[in-house]
Amino acid sequence: MKNKDFLCNGRGSKYEPVIRTGYIYKQKQILETQLTIGKNRPVDFAKLYTKQEVVYIIKCQAVEVSIREEKECFQELPVTYGEDNYFMSPHNHILLKHGSPITCSNLVPPIFFVASKWWAITPGKEKR
Repeated sequence: MKNKDFLCNGRGSKYEPVIRTGYIYKQKQILETQLTIGKNRPVDFAKLYTKQEVVYIIKCQAVEVSIREEKECFQELPVTYGEDNYFMSPHNHILLKHGSPITCSNLVPPIFFVASKWWAITPGKEKR
């Protein structure tokens, strides 16, 4: 308990900077781990915003989209929402304005699980 009191009260000692630095580093590691989990498991977090040491969690509203064809392959699923084109990110289905182009492959095309079905998308083709 004295170490805890020492950390909180900051009573001078040559070991204080080392203990404080270690404590802050550990807290930083914990926060970074929590943020990584939030980013890697967005289904659980919905959508994650970080501002310094605070995590804001905002639940996204589900919307209906249509799969659209593209001449290129993307890591995300090309979709249309209303009259606007978006890319739906895998796993969390968040709509993005820009997709990440990838090399097209008929052998291993990008595959998405949407509306209880698997969709394999290749340029000019849409497979179920």
